[in-house]
Amino acid sequence: LQQEVSKVPSQSSNKSWLPLNEASRSLNTHRDESVLVERLRAEVESLKMENKSLLSENESLNNDFLSYDRERDDLESQLSKITQTQKDVRKELSRRIAKVQMQLEEMDNL
Repeated sequence: LQQEVSKVPSQSSNKSWLPLNEASRSLNTHRDESVLVERLRAEVESLKMENKSLLSENESLNNDFLSYDRERDDLESQLSKITQTQKDVRKELSRRIAKVQMQLEEMDNL
């Protein structure tokens, strides 16, 4: 039994494993960091693609807005012309009505 016990490494000889344990821990940490870096790179690429998509959608919406803005300006211009035409027609009708009334008054006076 004494011979068997002497074959088991003592506490002091366990210290020789410390550098290996530290190296193993360092490798695991490096591997974890590499995985994290790869995940972050993938996330960055995903965000870049999403940003590109959102920029494209924004540009499309801006173009739609500009188109609607031009259309609104055209409609406002048409409305302005129609309003002016209405004023002109009313003015002309008032002038004609006044002329007819004067003619009727002249006929009444005869």
